[in-house]
Amino acid sequence: MPPLVKICGLKTIAEVDAAIRHGATHIGLNHYEPSPRYIDLKTAAELRKHAGERVRVALLLVNAGPQVTGAAWSAVRPDIMQFHGNETPEWINAVKQNTKTEAWKAVGLKDSRHADAVAAI
Repeated sequence: MPPLVKICGLKTIAEVDAAIRHGATHIGLNHYEPSPRYIDLKTAAELRKHAGERVRVALLLVNAGPQVTGAAWSAVRPDIMQFHGNETPEWINAVKQNTKTEAWKAVGLKDSRHADAVAAI
């Protein structure tokens, strides 16, 4: 099986096309305003539509509440909801159940001692 490759932080149609042309299997769209890679939901929806079925699309959120998460999912209809904040396993499972969408949780490790904490998620 070839490796899966996700290119994150895409902001334009040209970037989506380049990622696909160079072998990406997944692309990431960042809807977290403090990030320099942030895009609004209108742009994310346009990029998602442009990508079509050529790649899987992940929509990145950070500590978004129910209203923001629901609006983001409805506007973009990503293949994957990707969470990068303090979201709990319960919250991620609720999103998965309510949207019928795959959900990923990004977890940072400072050192090997944190691996046990990650395993509990």
